[in-house]
Amino acid sequence: MRRLFPLIGFIGSILLAQNVKGPKPGPMSWLDATIVRQWNRSGRTMPHAPRGSSRDGNCKGYKSAGGSESDLAKSGWLVTRPGVSHNEITVVEGQAANDGMCRPTQYQEFVFINGDFAGTLSPVLMNSRSDGAAANVRVPGDGRIVVDFLRYSERDPLCCPSRTTEVEYTIVRVNGKPLVSVKGTRTHPND
Repeated sequence: MRRLFPLIGFIGSILLAQNVKGPKPGPMSWLDATIVRQWNRSGRTMPHAPRGSSRDGNCKGYKSAGGSESDLAKSGWLVTRPGVSHNEITVVEGQAANDGMCRPTQYQEFVFINGDFAGTLSPVLMNSRSDGAAANVRVPGDGRIVVDFLRYSERDPLCCPSRTTEVEYTIVRVNGKPLVSVKGTRTHPND
């Protein structure tokens, strides 16, 4: 019987090691849907940062310049960088938490049109170095917003996602209020 316990522990450690791979993608991402459902709703108020989120006090946010950035801060979000703007469109990133390297976790990209909240660029909160994390937000100036989302497979190391999904958004008016709407997505392999 004594010989059996070490053998069971050894077999268990082998099985555990076989299950440890790279980052695991979550359930099917909204980025993989054939038709992306609209999650933004007309007249919705800006969401508050989730309660119980942990932020390291040594990780500093961007000093808000006012306006939309101040509105985010009042809702409990830490503004992580200056807003990306062109004409009336401003996109501001807010995080609720961070990892040990001060990378944002539980973050979101918030869109404002002339200071009015128009929606978010993801239906879910995002985490750095995981599938579906927004990495590059552009406001080209023609009424569009274009965002690159990192796409990880099970075999990808945390440094290097194998794909990127580019999402293009437009601003529509519903009941006279601005609303962010997905226009299309395109996924391509990373070189």
